[in-house]
Amino acid sequence: MIIKANFMSTIIKRREVDIQRSILQGLRKCGYVCGKTRTMGVKQANGVRYTDRYTFRGFPDLTAFVPWLLYIEVKAPGGRQRPEQKDFQKMCHKASVRYIVAYDLVDVLKAISHGPVKPALDIDRTADLISNWWTKERQKLSADPYKSLAIEISKSLKELCYEH
Repeated sequence: MIIKANFMSTIIKRREVDIQRSILQGLRKCGYVCGKTRTMGVKQANGVRYTDRYTFRGFPDLTAFVPWLLYIEVKAPGGRQRPEQKDFQKMCHKASVRYIVAYDLVDVLKAISHGPVKPALDIDRTADLISNWWTKERQKLSADPYKSLAIEISKSLKELCYEH
């Protein structure tokens, strides 16, 4: 879409769908597998808007395998994430999945160059933290009649963390 501005200059306003298309084409030319999610809502006669019931609210526009999983939320210049999209981004972060907000293909290529997300959960460190916490709790419970129960729970938690 071209908009005529004052002083006879021409400004090209890029629509989100055009940016999505250029990102998909660029990634495919690089040999990556990628696709668009049908996330567009539909308005009913009563004005209620609903989305596909088989995806999460806030699910990103594009998904790519580069070769790891990359979710891409595409925004036009000046566009912002909705609260549902921010929530989905937080879920991805917790699951150690790369999620980016991209305004053009360059943003996506930069994210790919940084590599996959490192796991957010370090099992050994988590087990140590739980063990240290329970050690302190056991000291507090030394006069408690439930001391043996606390010790058993501590052992079980430690075993559970090391099994995975």
